[in-house]
Amino acid sequence: MDLRRLDWILIKAQTMSLSPREQRFIADMIDRRERYGDAVPVSDKQEDWLESIAARAA
Repeated sequence: MDLRRLDWILIKAQTMSLSPREQRFIADMIDRRERYGDAVPVSDKQEDWLESIAARAA
């Protein structure tokens, strides 16, 4: 996943109304992004979920 896209989704998601499960997922992804920096691993399933959240932000 493009890191600029990931960062945009994570920032937008913080302003959205998310389910508790989505909130935990986003918080975990933010923690991982901060911990791993540009080497953050994002699985296909995680990317699908992030894109699903991003689609609602548009």
